[in-house]
Amino acid sequence: MSLLWYKLTLAPALVAIATLLGRRYGQIAAGLVAGLPIVAGPILYFYAAEQGPAFGAAAALSTLLGLVSLSLFTVAYAWRAWGGGSVLSSLVLGWLAFLVGTVLINHLLATREPNLAEALCFGVGSLLLALRSLPPTREPGAGPAVAVPAWDLPVRLLATALLVWLLTHFAQTLGPTLGGLLTPFPIASTVLTVFAHSQGGSEAARSVLKGLLLALNAFAAFCAVLALALAPWGLAPAFGAALLAAAAVQAAMVRWQLKRQG
Repeated sequence: MSLLWYKLTLAPALVAIATLLGRRYGQIAAGLVAGLPIVAGPILYFYAAEQGPAFGAAAALSTLLGLVSLSLFTVAYAWRAWGGGSVLSSLVLGWLAFLVGTVLINHLLATREPNLAEALCFGVGSLLLALRSLPPTREPGAGPAVAVPAWDLPVRLLATALLVWLLTHFAQTLGPTLGGLLTPFPIASTVLTVFAHSQGGSEAARSVLKGLLLALNAFAAFCAVLALALAPWGLAPAFGAALLAAAAVQAAMVRWQLKRQG
């Protein structure tokens, strides 16, 4: 199965799961699922399978730094939405923040490549800072129930597949550094946040982004293990260890969130 086909089938499945969890357990749950390495994981796997473990490890290291750009996306979108901005203006500002961050990081990497410890500190630090920088809750309690139209889920899946195809089309020829920086481009999170914003307002969008930032700690653990283990261990052991690390961190995040809600 080709990289394109694998991503086009897996990413919509992720959005479908996140959508159903969001309807059942709330928007934070949707964000927690969207932040898992189910979309970016296959990208890194096929980088390593097609270009070699060293290429994959370098891309995983750059992906850690790409979390800085993704954090900028969440903060820019959340504040624009909180200030009364439309879905389109919030999305444009969020994507612009991601792209500007990517360009700046890529420029810095041209002169100096950080080690794994530095990349992990930058990636996780940006997530924590973004989480603290989200706008405050505007209204206590839940808002009125929003009727979900029949076309909602199919459109989400179609939009996700289109975004994945566009990213794949341009990212495969960019090399490990820029390709890795673009790997965390907000694909599933864009679809989930946009639909939450349009149907539930800025509070729903903020909840998705909060869940996303929490889940991305597991994604950071996944990338860190890959960057460390791919070259010496090979594909199967490295990805197995990375998935276990991501699952452990995600379980800790869910447990922490449940304690806060309880």
